[in-house]
Amino acid sequence: MPTFGERKFSALIEICVAFPKECATFLCQQFHAEVSRYAVNSRIFMLDVMTEVAKVLSNYRKADAPAKGRVVEHRKPTAPSTVNNKNQLLLMFRDEAEQRARREEAERIVRERIERKTRRFQSAYAKMRETAEQHTINRYGEVAGWFFFPLIRGFGGNKFIFTAGLKFPYDAENLLLVSFLQALSVLMVCAEQCPIAGRMARELFTLAKLLRYSEEPKVRLSVMQLLAAIFLAIRSDLLQAQFYEELVELKDWLEECTQNDVVRRGETNEECRQLARHLLAMCYSALVA
Repeated sequence: MPTFGERKFSALIEICVAFPKECATFLCQQFHAEVSRYAVNSRIFMLDVMTEVAKVLSNYRKADAPAKGRVVEHRKPTAPSTVNNKNQLLLMFRDEAEQRARREEAERIVRERIERKTRRFQSAYAKMRETAEQHTINRYGEVAGWFFFPLIRGFGGNKFIFTAGLKFPYDAENLLLVSFLQALSVLMVCAEQCPIAGRMARELFTLAKLLRYSEEPKVRLSVMQLLAAIFLAIRSDLLQAQFYEELVELKDWLEECTQNDVVRRGETNEECRQLARHLLAMCYSALVA
C-alpha cells in the first residue's frame, strides 16, 4: 500500500511530466526562494521531483539498463602466419581495448553512483513506464534548459547555501549543497547527446572550480560526481574540441587528488580518491580521443 508521501510524489511527477516547462520554472523559483519560506527538507524534495521528472522524460533507466550488463569482449587473436609483422598492431589493439574497458568500468560505476545517490523513492508513474513499451526519444532534451539553467544560475542568490551557522545549521547547509550538486549531475546525465549539453557542461565546469576545494569531503565527492556527469553526457571527441583547456586543467587537479602523498596536496578522503581515479580514467580517454 503506497504511503502518503509516495502518492504525493507520484502525483507531482505526473503533473510535471505533463507540463515540464511550467513546473520546472516554478520549482526552480521556489527552490531559490527566501530562506524563511521553506525548510531544507522541502527544498531537497523539490530537487527530488525535478530529477525524477528528468529521468522519466529522458527514459534514463531504460537507456542505462544495457550498460549495467555491458561486457567488454576480448577476442582471442588468431595465430598469424607472420607474427613479427603483427606484434605492434596487436599491442595497439590491446592497449585500446584496455583503455576502453577502464573507461566503461568508470562510466558504469559513476552511473550507478548517480542513480543510488539521487533516488528518493520510485514513483508509481515511473514504475508503469518501466513495464510498458517506451520510445527511445529523449523528451527531456526539449526542456532541459528550463530545468537546468534557472536552477544553477539561482545558486547562492539568497545566500542560503553560504551562510553557515547564520540561517541554517551547518550540517543542513552541507546536506542541501550536496543534494543540489547531485541534482545537477542527474540533469546533466539525462541530457546525454542533447544539443544544449555543451552549454550545460560549461556552467558545471565553472561551478566545479568554485567548490572543488571545499573542506567537506561530501561536497568534494559531489563535485567529482558532477564532473563525471559531463563525460557521461557528451562524447569524448566533442569534449576535446570544446573544452580542451578545461580537460587539461581537470587532469592536473585529479592527478594531485589521486596521489598518496597528502602533504603534496593529495586528497585526504579515500572515497574521494577512488572516485577521482575513475574520473581521471574518463578524462584521459577524452583527451586522447
